[in-house]
Amino acid sequence: MIKQKTVVFYDNMASPTYIRVVSERLNLDHIIYTESTENPLRYCDLNSMAETKLFEKILFCSSGASCSHNSLYIRHPKGSVAPEEEIAFLNDDWLNIDDIILVDSINDKEAIK
Repeated sequence: MIKQKTVVFYDNMASPTYIRVVSERLNLDHIIYTESTENPLRYCDLNSMAETKLFEKILFCSSGASCSHNSLYIRHPKGSVAPEEEIAFLNDDWLNIDDIILVDSINDKEAIK
């Protein structure tokens, strides 16, 4: 049975705080602190990086996330968890791009407008 990937919604106006890229071919294991760059990588850039298959592993983390700042959240299907747990904000959690589906929050059809 194929495991269903978790959908993680992001606010593309914000950047992940840290990005870790690992490539055996390049002998590379590097953590990028995006807040120290003038033009930081965004969440949509992570999807593009993953599509290149240059890196065996791309991990990212968002620090200081909340419902009003750097929103990065999981929306569980209605009825699968208690209503107060339907949306879970991710803060200081390292996520592997291969384990999730990363989607811009403007495409969150369930969001209350």
